[in-house]
Amino acid sequence: MLLNLQRYNLFIKFVTGKENVVADALSRAPLIGEESKDEYQKLNVFKVSKEIEKINLANYLSVSDHRLNKIILETEKDLAFQQIIQYIQNGWPTRIDQVPDSSKIYFKYRDELSHQDGIIFRCDRILVPHSLRSKLIQSCHVSHNGMEATIKLARANLFWPGMTAQIRDVVKECSICAKFAASQANPPMMSHRIPVHPFQMISMDVFVAEYRGRKRNFLVTVDHYSDYFEVDILKDLTPESVIEICKINFARHGIPQQVISDNGTNFVNRKMSQFANDWEFEHITSAPYHQQANGKSEAAVKIAKRLLLKADESGNDFWYALLHWRNIPNKIESSPV
Repeated sequence: MLLNLQRYNLFIKFVTGKENVVADALSRAPLIGEESKDEYQKLNVFKVSKEIEKINLANYLSVSDHRLNKIILETEKDLAFQQIIQYIQNGWPTRIDQVPDSSKIYFKYRDELSHQDGIIFRCDRILVPHSLRSKLIQSCHVSHNGMEATIKLARANLFWPGMTAQIRDVVKECSICAKFAASQANPPMMSHRIPVHPFQMISMDVFVAEYRGRKRNFLVTVDHYSDYFEVDILKDLTPESVIEICKINFARHGIPQQVISDNGTNFVNRKMSQFANDWEFEHITSAPYHQQANGKSEAAVKIAKRLLLKADESGNDFWYALLHWRNIPNKIESSPV
């Protein structure tokens, strides 16, 4: 609190308890002996002022004395900084057009600037003169710990307008950082475009689960617009069985514009391509060995498997459980059905 208060000129005013809606610590401090209110105010003003005066911001910085002396020397040479010191001591102009061009960039920080022992601070960080900025960036980047680490180290003690952008530019051009950079991270997942009506875009996948005491093959067909999905039992995993179920679902819901699937042989084959051509829809396959690209159907498969297991465990009918799931409102208070 004292560090934050240092840049202000304090005036303490007595307010009666009934008028002091939001009380602070001083207004509720007990009186000492028979001192009057005026004496009490003067005592606290004097005490707080002296405590603030004793604070040396430089003691709280991770900056060597040699570096501080260099900053003080360069601050004395910088005409813009000397003008800022005058403004800090005597008050800033009311409008930015009254400030010299060299100091205009600091106008928006005027309420956060203070001056102590030849150094200008923005809050508790040193405002660095122009002549030292490049050198201090190199000093923060001396261990080549990467962009974010360099920025965090600089922000702990230093400040000037545009500092973060300058550090980023320096680190980007650093050949050592580039040479020993970590392996390239995976790019962010690219989402499919958002459909505007139901069954415009669907995803399909097959899975095997136990149903009524034996393993069965299922085809899940999920709508990207509503998250509604169909679960159908396949006679086998041949393309003919998949196409037969697709025709039933398409006759019920309409022919989609896009059908997304993985690269399983029951989806990627000559008959499926002919079916897509005859029924006039676009068949898109996900990247090999990358299930996330068909994540909509993968999520529906997990739900369907969980419903099958729960229905089997509780003795309930799976299709009745699926009906209930379709009627449950989602995050936007609208059920899939």
